[in-house]
Amino acid sequence: GLVEFSQRLAGLSPRGDDPFCEAPDGLFWNQWHCEQFFLCANGNGCLMTCDAGTHFHPTLKVCVWPFQTSCQPRTDSYPPSWPPLRLCSEIQGGSGSGSGSGHGSQ
Repeated sequence: GLVEFSQRLAGLSPRGDDPFCEAPDGLFWNQWHCEQFFLCANGNGCLMTCDAGTHFHPTLKVCVWPFQTSCQPRTDSYPPSWPPLRLCSEIQGGSGSGSGSGHGSQ
């Protein structure tokens, strides 16, 4: 479930500081795409997408019909300093190895 997944996400690094996480834990709208949002746990975030035809409501923290929220997506690009976006589906699936080696750690 979502709780176990959040724990896995939280364990990706000791204390993440993903810039798209407005707080260490919670759900946050992706300001560039109305239908996307970030799931953040311990400062580690990953990208989720609402069901087709729905938009993420930044206050209610749920996916709603577009007329239920006034989405004005940003038109600029992601800041180049931001890390590449992780998809929650990639983390949720897991490799099955159980090693938890953490990618790209020096």
